[in-house]
Amino acid sequence: MSQHKRQSWDAIHLAEQLLIAKPGIKECSYCDITTTSVMAQKGVNAVLLKEYGQALPLLNTGLHQYNPMHLRGRARLIAQKAEAYYGLGCIDESAETAIDAFHIAHTIGSQKTIARVKNLYTLLNSSPYRKEKSVAQLGATLTLN
Repeated sequence: MSQHKRQSWDAIHLAEQLLIAKPGIKECSYCDITTTSVMAQKGVNAVLLKEYGQALPLLNTGLHQYNPMHLRGRARLIAQKAEAYYGLGCIDESAETAIDAFHIAHTIGSQKTIARVKNLYTLLNSSPYRKEKSVAQLGATLTLN
């Protein structure tokens, strides 16, 4: 729903309302919908909608509440946090966060998150910030692994 901001926020709001009304229900696809997963998804939606300032606190809250054993999801959220930093022009934070996401993703073999980090590096490397030390460190991390 990246072209439909209102509908996107309405859908996530409905999910929140459902959790309040009927906590602990299973979704048809057998995914557990929890307040933590909804909070994290709000951050993901904000990144997709390019609302980066809103995305960071939502992603931070989602990560704080997220089960540390769910590494694939954590890596994905951290990578999206790096994208939010990039969208805000916080290049050092973006590159450092991307390195964190890459390390987790590489350890567990999460190719989608690795690809997401590589795409972010491509953006950073083709931007005016390509000579920043943190961008070079991200490039070196990707090259060494």
